[in-house]
Amino acid sequence: MKKIQIKVAFLILVSCITSYNPPVVYAESYEKYNLEDAVRIDNIIWKYKIVNGKIYKRQYNSSTGEWIGNWIPA
Repeated sequence: MKKIQIKVAFLILVSCITSYNPPVVYAESYEKYNLEDAVRIDNIIWKYKIVNGKIYKRQYNSSTGEWIGNWIPA
């Protein structure tokens, strides 16, 4: 009787060990960056003005505060 209990316990133990699936963990690596080192994207917009009834336009970089090009008729 004792041998049967040992065999049953052994089979249960083996079946538990073989059926155990460890959980899968997905991890992402990331790099910490400094905002001062980040690339800044220029925000370019059109500015308009009216001179003697004619409309002119010129590009303006609002990120740097600089004008781009010359005034051209719109």
